Amino acid sequence: MGTAPSQDEQDFPQTGKAMTVRVQFSHNGQSIDLSQHAGFQVTSDWTAASLQRAIEQNTGIHHRCQRLMFAGKTMEESSTILAIARSKVDQLPERLSLFLLGDKEGFPQ
Repeated sequence: MGTAPSQDEQDFPQTGKAMTVRVQFSHNGQSIDLSQHAGFQVTSDWTAASLQRAIEQNTGIHHRCQRLMFAGKTMEESSTILAIARSKVDQLPERLSLFLLGDKEGFPQ
C-alpha cells in the first residue's frame, strides 16, 4: 500500500501541463510570476484556491481578499487553470496572465 498524499500534494496537483502564471494586481499595478511554489510546479490542474494560497504566501494578500479573473471571468475556487482557459491541454500556452482584484476592505487586521 502507498502512503496517502500530503495536504500540500492535494493542494498543489502535479498533473497537467507545467506553466507560468502571471498575476497582475488591481490595487497597486504590480505583478508576480508563479511557476512554482513550495517545491511544486504550477500546472494547468491547479485550482483558483491553489493559486490563491500561493499568492497569499508570496505577497501577504489573504486568500479571502483575492478574486482571480481571466478574460473577464471570475475563477471559482474549484476552477482549474485548464477549465478557465477553455482550452485543450496540448493547446495551452506555457504562460497565462490572470488579474487579481484585491478587496482592501476585507484585508485581515
